[in-house]
Amino acid sequence: MVVNTTAPKKTPISLLNERYVLESGETEGLAGFVADLQHFWDRATNEDIRQLSQKLSESGRADMIHTGEELKERATKKILRFQTSRHAQDILAWVLAELYGRFLLDVIPSIQTDADRVTIDALLGEKVIGPTLNDLEDNVLGLSRIDVMGLMYFLAGNCHIRWDKC
Repeated sequence: MVVNTTAPKKTPISLLNERYVLESGETEGLAGFVADLQHFWDRATNEDIRQLSQKLSESGRADMIHTGEELKERATKKILRFQTSRHAQDILAWVLAELYGRFLLDVIPSIQTDADRVTIDALLGEKVIGPTLNDLEDNVLGLSRIDVMGLMYFLAGNCHIRWDKC
C-alpha cells in the first residue's frame, strides 16, 4: 500500500492567513499601506467623482445612505487598525480585490441591463459578499459579513464601484 504524503496545495488566502498568524504579536511598524491596499484606499481616477450618499441616492438606495456611510466608516477604521501589519494589509487587499472583481463580473452586467434593486442586492449577497467571506477560510482578521459589506461601501466611496449604469 502506498501512502500519499504530499500536503494539499495551499490557496493564496490560506498562505496569507498563515503569514498573519506567524506575525501576530509582532509590530512591523509600516509607514504606509502596501501597494495593493493603497490602490483601493485612493480614489479611482475616473470622471465619476460623487459622494457615497449621492451614488446611493441616484441608484435608488437613498434608504441606505446612513447605513452605507456608517459601514464605510467602520471599514475605514478596520483598515487603519491593521495599518502596521503587512500581512493583514495583504489580506484586506485580497478581500477588496475579490469584492471588486466579483462585482465587475457578477453585478455590473445586471446593472447595465436595468435589473431591479432586489435582483442586484441578491447578486451582491450570493455572488460577491457571501463567496468572498467563505473564501477567507480561517478568517484570521475576524471579518464579519457586516465588515465585508462595509468594504463594499468603502469601494463605492472611493469611486471603484457604483450601483447605477455607466
